Amino acid sequence: GIALQPDDGEDLETLFQVSQVLSRSLDLKETLAGVLQALHENGGLELGMVTLADQNTGEQQVIAIHGSKTIKPESIRYEPGEGVVGMVLEAGDKVVLKRISDEPRFSGKLGIYDSYGPFVGVPIRVKHSVAGVLAAQPAAGDVGHLTERARFLEMVANLIGQSVRLSREVEQERQTLQDERDSLRRTVRGQYGFDNIIGRSTSMRRVFEQVRQVAKWNTTVLIRGETGTGKELIANAIHYNSPRARGSFVKLNCASLPE
Repeated sequence: GIALQPDDGEDLETLFQVSQVLSRSLDLKETLAGVLQALHENGGLELGMVTLADQNTGEQQVIAIHGSKTIKPESIRYEPGEGVVGMVLEAGDKVVLKRISDEPRFSGKLGIYDSYGPFVGVPIRVKHSVAGVLAAQPAAGDVGHLTERARFLEMVANLIGQSVRLSREVEQERQTLQDERDSLRRTVRGQYGFDNIIGRSTSMRRVFEQVRQVAKWNTTVLIRGETGTGKELIANAIHYNSPRARGSFVKLNCASLPE
């Protein structure tokens, strides 16, 4: 075949499509699958793959693959330094192969690449550190222009890196809010649990038992008693020990309502 110079206009159009895909959602698996599809259909980069490294162990998990319906991405992992993917993460630099079979460290774990074809893997960077790898097999006609293909793939990896950074920040914020929510729930339950209500007499133990019973059901409860006897504490105990504890406890002063 005749090796053709990659078209800059097509590359720009593909980058535009990639940026559009990445801006649609924070679901990395969904958006990365869309990016790899755009690279395959418009960028001349087939069988795309994205891995992200565990920040603690360095192990890489495949997040997305394009070109194989039988492989479950989450089932494929690379140990630190394993294969060409490990080389890219370890060195923090691109790996460009004119022919896969010439590189003994190529693991072939996915079993989808043509061993006589080229291969390009580039690092995905997040805040000056390597977070993962973007790899693909350029079309056969691009063998003479692997440097240009690698440079283009690096630009795509930079876009992916920004999405990974944003996704991690959102996840961290979500986790922080969830931890704060759980802490507040524990505090509220501690304040409005039965142990917070003083009373060990037979009549009070009977009240506690009634609270435990009615808290289970979606029923109306009338609490009567003189001022200062703890009606609001009982109401709180019912709410925060019920299936509706995750909802709001809304207090309404009936005396303030007009007739």
